[in-house]
Amino acid sequence: TEHLEETLRGVLSRAESRLVEARRGEGERARRLARAAETLLAGAKTDLTRLSQALPRAVGTALGGQRQYLLQVQGRLRRSARRELDEAWERVTKAAQLTRPRALALLLREKERLEARENRLHALDPRRVVERGFAILRLREGKVVTDPAQAPPGTRLRAEIKRGVLKLLSEGGEESHGTRD
Repeated sequence: TEHLEETLRGVLSRAESRLVEARRGEGERARRLARAAETLLAGAKTDLTRLSQALPRAVGTALGGQRQYLLQVQGRLRRSARRELDEAWERVTKAAQLTRPRALALLLREKERLEARENRLHALDPRRVVERGFAILRLREGKVVTDPAQAPPGTRLRAEIKRGVLKLLSEGGEESHGTRD
């Protein structure tokens, strides 16, 4: 049993040594792990600083690309609008060229119609009737006599003729004998 005790003490001593050694190794591993974590964190911090400094440039570059794109789109829109305006102007010009002769013809036709009406009015003017040798008979107050009943005997009348006015005194009316009314 003594031998067994001694053997057990030897095993126990070696186990304790290994345990102390393992604890020392564990501490070393923990320190190495902490140093590795610090190194990784320092690298990440450096990367983060570098990226945060590069971010404004990257945004500027990205926005610059968008700005360039927008400038190109603006140019295309401007050219397209100019082309459409030019085409519209060309259509308006062509329509005006086609419309001008038609408008002139319409104006000429309306002028001729107006002149024809003016000639008819001129021909129907009572003064033209007088110029052809007829007379216009009026009552003293200027009303035209169209019926003998308007001028009973003793009514003063005025007859407008080609070269002046005659003052007349009515003797009354007569029956018409086949003359026009």
